[in-house]
Amino acid sequence: MNIAIVHTDFRIYWPARLHALHALLVSKGHTLTVIEITGQGSDYAFHKEKAHDESYWRVLFPNDTPETLAPSIIRRALFKTLDGIMPDVVVAGAIAFPSGAISTSWAKQRKKRIIIFDDSKKEDVERNGLVNYIKRCIYKNVDSVIYPAEEWLDTASFWRFRKEQVFCGLDVVDNDFWANNFNVKKPFLGAIVIVARLYTCKNVAAIINAYCSIKDTVTPMLHIIGDGPEKVSLQKLVKDNNADDRIKFHPFMTQEELRDVYHSAGAFVLGSWYETWGLVLNEAAACGCVLLASKRCGATKTLVKNNVNGFVFDPYSVEDIASSIRSYLLTSDEERKKMGMSSQKIVSEWGLEKFADTCLKASEYVMSRYIRKPSFIESIILRFWNGRYHTI
Repeated sequence: MNIAIVHTDFRIYWPARLHALHALLVSKGHTLTVIEITGQGSDYAFHKEKAHDESYWRVLFPNDTPETLAPSIIRRALFKTLDGIMPDVVVAGAIAFPSGAISTSWAKQRKKRIIIFDDSKKEDVERNGLVNYIKRCIYKNVDSVIYPAEEWLDTASFWRFRKEQVFCGLDVVDNDFWANNFNVKKPFLGAIVIVARLYTCKNVAAIINAYCSIKDTVTPMLHIIGDGPEKVSLQKLVKDNNADDRIKFHPFMTQEELRDVYHSAGAFVLGSWYETWGLVLNEAAACGCVLLASKRCGATKTLVKNNVNGFVFDPYSVEDIASSIRSYLLTSDEERKKMGMSSQKIVSEWGLEKFADTCLKASEYVMSRYIRKPSFIESIILRFWNGRYHTI
């Protein structure tokens, strides 16, 4: 099989996944071409990427950001690139974006197979009936979907995918990298840690208020790592709570620095009102942290087992967040160690090999199926819908 994988950009977590996928495909006699649409911008622009010199990696617009490119321009460039490769299977990002919309259109015109990967759920975005109809028309022409975990089966059913078309294993990290604690420094020994872009939806203010409300037991330091528009107001909140000596802010760190932080910390907190997944939970779990997680994060049901490797809370309740922190503080050192080991065991099933194997199985599946011919209306939609770039 000749496989191409297309997305707006492949930053931070993606290179390790794609290297693993490339290695697996080559070992099976297949080929892979990675196609990034843009080389600048993205939500992870703060992360300094190493240059990709792999012969199988292409960037269509290396000096542009997604917002500066008209979908019609992306369409011409992506069609030309795919025509030059002529893959048997295209794996692409969500159909709301140019990567998925245009890749699907190309696949149908060239009579090739298309797989879409997505981590959003049907309830994440309110849509009217017309939008749902259009999306279903497009999805009728998608051969398979890759979602993070089985929690997304209801979403797949909503878009009229059969269970056999659904494969799980999208949101993974390099567990071996994160688990490696050889010569790890101990910068925040025993601390509680937050790693987040400091936006309102990350709910850091509620975590600070919950932390400061705990008076009946000794609380370790709280370290907040990240930057964003809420940072100044969060710093003021800490000052107003007279907690400057117990809560410290730090800028974004490299993955190597974060690994040291996770390994030296006792607990990790993700309190977002909403996360499609929340890959920081994977990272912290692989490092053996006890996880305190919002029930509104996509990864929570998969990676956090209440009272086994962490504590789950309602992000809209400061009292519930405080209760989870207090539950962690009341566990013994031995119990915390067992919980951290449980985190590593649970996340061990969600490593790079799972992503690579999932992509291969989905590709083998679609190659065994006939190529559906779009209806007239579907053809019109596929020709004129190029997707658009936006962030949540």
